[in-house]
Parts: sequence; C-alpha cells; structure tokens
Amino acid sequence: MAISNGVMTSIPMGGRKGEFEEAVRHGPRFVVESDFIDDPKRPGAVIPPWTLVRKLRNYLVNGFINEDFLHTICVDNINRIYGVDVMG
Repeated sequence: MAISNGVMTSIPMGGRKGEFEEAVRHGPRFVVESDFIDDPKRPGAVIPPWTLVRKLRNYLVNGFINEDFLHTICVDNINRIYGVDVMG
C-alpha cells in the first residue's frame, strides 16, 4: 500500500525473520535501518547500526541481491528521500 502511494518504506534489518527477503521480492523501493535501541537491559534485541554492512554484504556475496540493487537501496533511495548526495 505504501509503495503504491509513492511512500518509501524502511525495512529494519534486525526485524522479523524474512522481512528483508520479502521486501527484496518487490524490488528496490525501500531503504534499510538497524532499528537500534540503546537499552542495556535488552542486549541483542535489535542489530546495531555498525552491523548493517556485514548483513548486506552477506546478501550480496550469497547472490540474493546484486550491486545495483544494493546501491539503489543504500544510496539512490536515500538521495531521493532526503534530497542529499550521500556519495558526494
């Protein structure tokens, strides 16, 4: 529904199992987030931001996504949403 209305979705990489994989099936019309919470009482509740690269690299190396897809969700879509050049 959000995508069909022109809203860019954000997929938490530490979210429900299979959520990222399902989003990929619909094309690179989303961005990713770590959904990090800084709560020492809940260690490991979500993934910290610095692990996003490792998780995305694993999807790339395993052939689930390609470099163009990765560039779109991590660069192009961020540029589109925020109107900034993240590579500049």
